[in-house]
Amino acid sequence: MSPIQLFVLAKSDIFLDGLIRILDENEHINVHHFNNTDKIEFNSQPNAKLQHIAPDIILIQSQLITSPFDFFFKQLKSKFNSPNLKFMVFGQSMDNDFLLNVIRSGANGYINSNMSTKHLLQAIKYINEGNMWVERHILEQLAQDALQMENILEQIAMEKTRMISDLLTKREAQVFQWILKGLSTKEIAEQIYLSEQSVKLHLGKLFKKFDVTNRPQLILSVFERASPVNNIIPLIQATLEKKHLNQKQTHPDKNKA
Repeated sequence: MSPIQLFVLAKSDIFLDGLIRILDENEHINVHHFNNTDKIEFNSQPNAKLQHIAPDIILIQSQLITSPFDFFFKQLKSKFNSPNLKFMVFGQSMDNDFLLNVIRSGANGYINSNMSTKHLLQAIKYINEGNMWVERHILEQLAQDALQMENILEQIAMEKTRMISDLLTKREAQVFQWILKGLSTKEIAEQIYLSEQSVKLHLGKLFKKFDVTNRPQLILSVFERASPVNNIIPLIQATLEKKHLNQKQTHPDKNKA
């Protein structure tokens, strides 16, 4: 099993010196320390030393993290040739708000000066395996935040769905429900005891209300209006295009075939 490549980004102090000494003594960890942090300019070309390092984990001093945190981690990640790069924060007197923010923004865990050598090594190994290393009360707050956000999004979606429902007549709502299930005009007519011509009439009214010309467009239009996220369809399209581009860059020969 190859050693964990750990890159330490910090300004030297007594705590850091002791930390590096502990890490250097472990045969399963290769430590790279870069303390000339003033030369790391996020808007400039990558530092020459950084280009030759492919770390598994960046251990970064809390004082060096700048706001907005998500932008900080994103820009720092761009400096390294490590697609599965993980971030671990360390420092002294880190309050809960700070820890919550760095975890939400992309950090995989944190350690502090009170941590024992055993727990320090466990944390590095655990994070390297793709897990998060955080205290229980931070995890509970993250879970609570996620639940609250889910409830908020659900309430917004329900309210938007009710607004759409108010636009529709009873028959239009029935027709649209069966369209979502993929039924043909004839099958819908059988389900709601109308003639095919009547179903086509209601379908035409639906197209007009949502300014579309076919069923797929109708479904997408309703979906976008009901979503709690603005411009959900362009967002999905952009995500799919980005995934396709990444696959193209990762497997150039496959895409030529």
